[in-house]
Amino acid sequence: MEDEQRECPNCGTVLEEGEPECPSCGESFIDEDEVL
Repeated sequence: MEDEQRECPNCGTVLEEGEPECPSCGESFIDEDEVL
């Protein structure tokens, strides 16, 4: 079972699991599996 890697939709940087914002460009977004 592989770990899911998320990429920042803005700059493409690979994000850590559960990362609320991109450490590279600062773009913030809600994870797809996180329901508000």
